[in-house]
Amino acid sequence: MKRIAILLSFLLLSVSSWAGVIPATFYVDSVLGSDNSSTNSGLATDNAWATISKVNGFSRQNLALYSEQFQNASWTNDGRVSVVADNVLAPDGTLTADRLVETAVTAPHYIYHNTTLTSAAYVFSSFLKAGERTWAFLGLDQWGGAGAFFDLSNGTVGTKSTGYTSGITSYGSGWYRCWVSRTASVGTWDSGIRTSVDGADGSYLGDITKGIYAWGAQLELGSLPTPYIPTDNVAVTASFQPGDSILFKRGQT
Repeated sequence: MKRIAILLSFLLLSVSSWAGVIPATFYVDSVLGSDNSSTNSGLATDNAWATISKVNGFSRQNLALYSEQFQNASWTNDGRVSVVADNVLAPDGTLTADRLVETAVTAPHYIYHNTTLTSAAYVFSSFLKAGERTWAFLGLDQWGGAGAFFDLSNGTVGTKSTGYTSGITSYGSGWYRCWVSRTASVGTWDSGIRTSVDGADGSYLGDITKGIYAWGAQLELGSLPTPYIPTDNVAVTASFQPGDSILFKRGQT
């Protein structure tokens, strides 16, 4: 039986499948379809690890291009954030996480990615870490600034816009996978990452010495984030087959 084990460092042990972490706040059948697990224990505590020995086959596609390269032109910053590439160790242990630093303008300080979506539920996620700023915001909208705030010091979800769901899961060393979801309509949507002073602001005068860290953005169909899939210049699909074993982690919503 092929086995995929996902440790804190996101070790990829199967050459045929990318593996990540499923937020087990939501029971596995809400993510994978019908639950065929013979072992399904350890779900009572946030950030507890548990093993599902069997899952139905499924696939997911990451629509966010250059998911670890926020300096790439696929990500727009409108002069409101400067990106310091490969600045700190990412959750997988590689020196590939970027620093997002505010610029000295009065505005929301963000980077975003444009994607044409269909009429369906989508979820945008990214691994974030506090820097000089301890709050961040993830947006998934059509230029309206809607989404959710995240406290990167305490690992909690802040306020969120009406019609959105969100969650956060710790990955150690100060890293959190944050996510926001809503139902989209047909058209161009922004999935973005924004710095924040207090978890309530929109526009403010940026400080060029302050920012956050980001890595591993993912935009996918569905209302919950699934295993992270790295991308470059094209969207990437990963498949998980019956018999794969996934070690996954519970998150907070």
